Amino acid sequence: MKVGYWLVKTEIGQTIPCERFDVALISKAAAGKDHLIYNLQTMEDPILIAEYDVELAQGSRWSYLQRTLEWPILYEQEKIKILNALGNTIADIQHIGSTSVPGIAAKPVIDILLGIEYVPPQSAQISALETIGYLYYGELGIPGRHYFRRGMPRSHQIHLVKLDSKFWETHILFRDFLRAHPDAAQQYEALKRELAVKFRDDRERYTDSKAPLIQQMLVQARTWRGACSRLNLPRKVLE
Repeated sequence: MKVGYWLVKTEIGQTIPCERFDVALISKAAAGKDHLIYNLQTMEDPILIAEYDVELAQGSRWSYLQRTLEWPILYEQEKIKILNALGNTIADIQHIGSTSVPGIAAKPVIDILLGIEYVPPQSAQISALETIGYLYYGELGIPGRHYFRRGMPRSHQIHLVKLDSKFWETHILFRDFLRAHPDAAQQYEALKRELAVKFRDDRERYTDSKAPLIQQMLVQARTWRGACSRLNLPRKVLE
């Protein structure tokens, strides 16, 4: 199994491996030059892309971070916590977003898709997620999607929706398409890098500017899925 680190660049040009933007860790690595690093306490969630670098996994001077930082494993660890908290009240749980696609850079946030039979979530489900550190924000502008987040700055986020809803279908399809098509994944990564620089402090414009490419790829993804179904072939998904 390959173990990798996701890198965060500070304003003084240092590259720091960590699983999320941790102010104490970055301050330590920046050798006291805290005034030169991103002020993560006053500027929540700046749009920064963490780069996956396998080479740092072996013999790195960051050996004090010798615990697995690979996104799929972090997801599996969180999945266990969520399943223990919610039990059989959920129908399915999936890792989505860029951290679920091997080999591409991503914002250091684990995206989790929870499918339930009925929305909105019950108060007992909300309370159960709050006990493991999540805050509930309601639909937050997306009808039918109930949003939870953990960490300050954010390290994990949950999108709770009705199983097999349009939100569920499109996010799973987009993930599977990127996993099966490395060229498309690299194209998506390149756009995110460009937009992260351009709209670093404007999350709405960053998200809106990704939409045209995402919609274009979803059209391709549905064609790909249909072709696989007609030919009775398994979709090439890298699990």
